Amino acid sequence: MKHMGVNTRFFMSRKTLWVIGSLTILCTFIIAAYAPLLTGESEFLGDDSYYILNNSFVQHLDFHSLCEIWTKHLEFDYFPVTLTSFALDCALWGLDPRMFHITNIIIFFCIGITAFSLSVIMNRNARSGETMGLYVSALAAVLLMLLHPTQVESVAGISNRKELLYVLFGLLAFRVYISESGRTLLIILALVCMTLAQLSKGTGIVLPFVLLAYELFYLKGQNSYKRIFTRLAPFFIISGLIFFCQFSVARDSGVIQSSPAVSPGMWAGGVLRTITIAAKQCVLPVKLTYDYDIKWPDGLRMGSEWLVPLFIGAVLALLLYRKKYAYLFLSLFILIPFLPYSNIVPLKHVIAGNLVYYDHYLLFPLAAASVFLARWFSVSLPWRRTIIAGIAVLAILYVFQDVRLSSSWRSGERLYKRALALAPGISRPYYFLGKVYLDKGRYAEALGLFISAQAMNQPYPTVDVYQWIGEAYALLGRYSEAEQYYRLHLSFKPDDKSSLQNLSSTLIMLKRDEEARAVIQRLLSLYPADPGALVNLSILERRNTGKGAAKGHENAGEP
Repeated sequence: MKHMGVNTRFFMSRKTLWVIGSLTILCTFIIAAYAPLLTGESEFLGDDSYYILNNSFVQHLDFHSLCEIWTKHLEFDYFPVTLTSFALDCALWGLDPRMFHITNIIIFFCIGITAFSLSVIMNRNARSGETMGLYVSALAAVLLMLLHPTQVESVAGISNRKELLYVLFGLLAFRVYISESGRTLLIILALVCMTLAQLSKGTGIVLPFVLLAYELFYLKGQNSYKRIFTRLAPFFIISGLIFFCQFSVARDSGVIQSSPAVSPGMWAGGVLRTITIAAKQCVLPVKLTYDYDIKWPDGLRMGSEWLVPLFIGAVLALLLYRKKYAYLFLSLFILIPFLPYSNIVPLKHVIAGNLVYYDHYLLFPLAAASVFLARWFSVSLPWRRTIIAGIAVLAILYVFQDVRLSSSWRSGERLYKRALALAPGISRPYYFLGKVYLDKGRYAEALGLFISAQAMNQPYPTVDVYQWIGEAYALLGRYSEAEQYYRLHLSFKPDDKSSLQNLSSTLIMLKRDEEARAVIQRLLSLYPADPGALVNLSILERRNTGKGAAKGHENAGEP
């Protein structure tokens, strides 16, 4: 009974109640924000086809498929941890998008737990004066950062699980690393978490640099440089090897290509513009469309885009000068994970000449920012309670905004209609909405959107647009136009099976049999015994047989 009494007192202790209460509030807010994703009309969107719907190894989980996931890469990347999580979802729930959304929400909640734990452990020495103030500060900071509207894309986009897993394992690696007291086992566990983070997404390459900044600034003077090097060497070596493999896959697939004609001035201006845009998204998260049409600047010119980077640089310099090393590290903890997303490497992404930027790039920086804010809130300031009360109100407002945003992610039609309404001058939403209509059999509407997008005279978001337009024309019986776009698509992807099949069918409908036969022969040389090619070949054979019989009958009647 005495032992039972001790356990009861433990579970009813004030500290435990604060933890349970904080996590309950966090869970409630997250579920409220993303409840629309769990409705019956939820569907797979965007890259979900690439990772899940068109990936047989994900859909059939067994030892062979797991070996394929971990020993081979997809066309553009190597993220086996992410693919394994998709395979587990398929094995447990089948292809139900709602269950994939639930998994994303659970991972996001775990990110919140980890961020809350980091906020408490890294700020317990702050001048809070009492435990309650520290827990309230940590909860307020985590709620504010995790409910930020820019987080919606990371949670609502099923294929963005790679970002969620990377952030979760990255935060766990750091959490375990700072808990160690010279014990090798914890260092190994942190190394495992870091490896899982990078095998979820390649941007995990920055994690060893976060640990290095922690050793140099937060623990300044506590460890010798030799000990720091010995401890972190495995992290840098393993991370570098994984990144080399992932970079090679992306480079060979054509994803990573340097943007042409980017001068040093344009490069610096692009980085400054990206940082400024990210800061604006954080301060004023309105008109979020998850994907943005941002052009490279002409060069490095003095202007408003300098203000945010200069402010950040001035803050870091001031913290270093005043030897506020804890705050300096917490600032770097926010900035370092954003570096891979700042267009520091000018890539030729989907559209040449555009800066690459998505909302989910802010997931890790905002999660890390909760630790910084918790420290600031927990310091004994006369207006601390007022600030935390204001944060609570803002978090509630964020929930309403999150509900509106996550509602648009329930279907492709909702998502792209919203993007089109917010950015009517950008062609991409027209193309993607047109593809949705094409898949739903609304061919005339799809073609209308494609024609409207083409009239804007903007670069195509993907070369597959040519195939979509060709399909729309073909399904409306306009075969000459369909042929033109299938051939355009094949000029970029000469071995594409669908376009070869569709082009051969189109040529048959145009009664250009010899050209159709040549396309079918090419298709069969690339994909032997392809069913579509064999069907089209049989159509040609029957047509030629019929022609031969008709000609024979005609000749038989001649004198």
